[in-house]
Amino acid sequence: MLSARGLLKEFLTAALAIIKTPLFLSNKLYSCVLKPIFDSLYFIPGTQLEQLEASQRFKKEYENSYGPLHLNIFNGTFNGACSAAQTELKPLLVYLESSEHDDAAVFNQKILCDSALIQLLNDKFIVWAASSSTFEGSKVSDKLHVAGFPFVGVYTFVHNRLNSLLKLERLYSLDLTLKKIRAAGKAAEASLFQIKKEREAQLATQRLKQEQDRAFFESLRIDQQKEQQKKREEEKSKVKEEELFRENNLLAQARTRNLIKLPEEPEQHTPGAIELRIHFPNGSSSSRRFNESDKILHVYHFAAGELIEDGKCLIKNFSLCSSFPKKTFEDKSQTLKEVGFTPRMSLYLINEDD
Repeated sequence: MLSARGLLKEFLTAALAIIKTPLFLSNKLYSCVLKPIFDSLYFIPGTQLEQLEASQRFKKEYENSYGPLHLNIFNGTFNGACSAAQTELKPLLVYLESSEHDDAAVFNQKILCDSALIQLLNDKFIVWAASSSTFEGSKVSDKLHVAGFPFVGVYTFVHNRLNSLLKLERLYSLDLTLKKIRAAGKAAEASLFQIKKEREAQLATQRLKQEQDRAFFESLRIDQQKEQQKKREEEKSKVKEEELFRENNLLAQARTRNLIKLPEEPEQHTPGAIELRIHFPNGSSSSRRFNESDKILHVYHFAAGELIEDGKCLIKNFSLCSSFPKKTFEDKSQTLKEVGFTPRMSLYLINEDD
């Protein structure tokens, strides 16, 4: 007893046969109205499973009837086989059999199981096979305009167009079948070679662009890192400069206060007065009179005050020394008389930060 799906399929098949005759409706009405309805069977539950199993069922039925088949038949739909052929750049061989033709058994027993043919097909082709009695087999038969069985067709895809290289629509001898399939395979290689070169050129262009993009973004990343590092260093330098400025400013203020607190400068020819000249590293010099009772510390305060320019200390750490005899005055608590200063004395300021 037929299932509801089978009854629906038989009904639509019969209706299609009637409608296609010019006695009832025009071809235009058939193609625009009823054919889409028939095609919608692909989406009726059960029929999609049937089309997916068409190639699998062929191989299973073949092996049940003739024994193991070592031919690699594409496990999927016809459209899937087409996609695989395009992706792998191989020709597509389509084999359709019909149970209504006695030649199908001869082809399956004598030709399809031939080891040379199987090796050729497994190495060079994507093979899709089905019975025309299956729904998808019937659809593919109509699509390829098959006029006879057993059918062997070889196709290539050039710029997404299906090109026919071989159509065998009846039984031929094994030698002739093998010869024709080999010739079709060579013709396919010639057409697919150009596509392969174009694809390789496209891939090379894509890889080059990707490498250029990677190089650009890597360069951009390095530049950004350098810029960030530069900003961090500038910020650190700015903070350090600000700290140094504050320190220098505090030191200048302290030295200015010390300069103000210096003992009063004695008049010239005052007994015990010492005329002191200090020479600076830049070649300039400053002079002042001190009492012999003044301390070395007062001389340092005077020299430090002379090193202030525009509110900044030109030299932070320094010492004072005489040239003859050569002596550095480090004990700032001693008086000028105690260290042996003469009425006229020259000292040299040494920058200890150099």
